[in-house]
Amino acid sequence: MSDLFSDLDDEFSLSMKPNKSGGNLSNLFGGSPKPEARKQPAPAQQPEQKEAPKQEAQNRPSVLYAIAGVICHKYNPSKNGYDLIGKIGAAVLGVAQLKTFQILLYRSNDDHVAQIPLSSDFQLSVQNELFASFADTRRQNWSIKFPSVESISLFCMHLTIAKSAIAGDQGIVTQDILPGSGTPIGEGDQVKLTYSGYLVQENKVGKMFDSNLASEKQLRFAVGSEGKVVRGLHEGVKGMMKRGRRIIVVPSLLAYGDTGIKDRVPPNSTLVYQVDLAAVKLKSAPEPEPAKEESSAVISDVDEEESKKQEVINRVKKFGVSMGGAVPVGLKPKDSSESSVSVEEQPKEPEAQAQPASSTESVAQSQAAPAAQPSIAPQQAAPSSTDQQLALL
Repeated sequence: MSDLFSDLDDEFSLSMKPNKSGGNLSNLFGGSPKPEARKQPAPAQQPEQKEAPKQEAQNRPSVLYAIAGVICHKYNPSKNGYDLIGKIGAAVLGVAQLKTFQILLYRSNDDHVAQIPLSSDFQLSVQNELFASFADTRRQNWSIKFPSVESISLFCMHLTIAKSAIAGDQGIVTQDILPGSGTPIGEGDQVKLTYSGYLVQENKVGKMFDSNLASEKQLRFAVGSEGKVVRGLHEGVKGMMKRGRRIIVVPSLLAYGDTGIKDRVPPNSTLVYQVDLAAVKLKSAPEPEPAKEESSAVISDVDEEESKKQEVINRVKKFGVSMGGAVPVGLKPKDSSESSVSVEEQPKEPEAQAQPASSTESVAQSQAAPAAQPSIAPQQAAPSSTDQQLALL
């Protein structure tokens, strides 16, 4: 990486402006070329080498964003904690033509605390709105505290732009600043957003082309619907939670394409949004299918008198079973010639189940006295059908 910082000067102080972007590393560190470098005449160049200085200048890293006065900590595994490095500078820089970008932590041009190469899947985590933590290629963990919410937002926006430049036009790139809470949103959910949209110009945050921060009206749409916002914004908000904040870089293919918006968005422009999810209404779960109504019972053709008659018979059967087969009170045995109850109306006696008799019972039966003959009682008139029904009920 020595040639990457060949333009740095020997003298350096953290007196640079807190928010600074653009230019090369000499401008970043606020120095001027060395005196001996100015006295040295330019070497003679062959005609075929006329493009060499221009090509060399294009390959020099440029500063996308720089911030002074961040408080840096370095993780110490032996202590299972962080060691304080102190107040330093942090910058996002790189070469757009080569698609090489990195984070530079520095005290001066000769004292680089860390150089962390960036990739499209580089992970940076933001906690408590001001702290950012990440790991370098050696799996060394770093934590830096920014002086303001605005400075960490700008740092994350330029970091996300750099990751998008590395990935090309393959899709959106996001970076969460506030995680939010609740259920992550998805396809079909209704959302309300406050947002600001900027043009990406020379891999830096450029002119703001749209915002509703000054308006009381929030942007409302259903995720995945057609026509209201650019397609990249639909994809970019997926997974956010209520009160979350996110940086979304949208390539031109998922934004306004080669047409743009007159006087606002040039054709083939990459856009960067900062969005806050103010409210969300999750799509309703599918309602269960209504249960099929059961068919109504078929009405019997039996007339009312026959129905009552059948009810009496059923009650008699039930009562007879519960009494062990005895004839209910009010009814005579079915062999009585004077019974007014028909055979169908009399309950059927349950068949007696044969029980195996023990030897003791056999002896007792053989020695038992003959059964006494029942006395013949005066015969009474058979009760009427109505009386029998009342007795049974």
